[in-house]
Amino acid sequence: MRRMIVAAAFVACGCGNGEPPQVREAVKNELLDPFSAEFRNVRQRLGNWCGEVNAKNRMGGYVGWSLFGAVEVNGKWSAYIVKAREGGGADDQSSRIGMILCGLNPNTGLPITSDEYEAATAASAGKK
Repeated sequence: MRRMIVAAAFVACGCGNGEPPQVREAVKNELLDPFSAEFRNVRQRLGNWCGEVNAKNRMGGYVGWSLFGAVEVNGKWSAYIVKAREGGGADDQSSRIGMILCGLNPNTGLPITSDEYEAATAASAGKK
């Protein structure tokens, strides 16, 4: 009986891949309608959590799948939803951070190497 309850909890939160429930909560905190959030392709990447989220806008329609990155720093979870521009990449700071967290170059949208990731995270933290 106890195993069934634990299994049901994992199915309910979608945490079968080891994803902490705080990941989805952090993303939902960034949405206009957090109760409408749908998630897919949630995975761990470079020590952070990435995936796609779709939620309703002010008009009540779903906006389409958007990439997100979530990270825990000092026990506090933060999420960054990417507003991608046509042709790849992102313009606003939050979108750029989300792309870096997911291992993507914010200028091109292409995957980055671990060396590029270290340099980007150091630069964004002001550590140059």
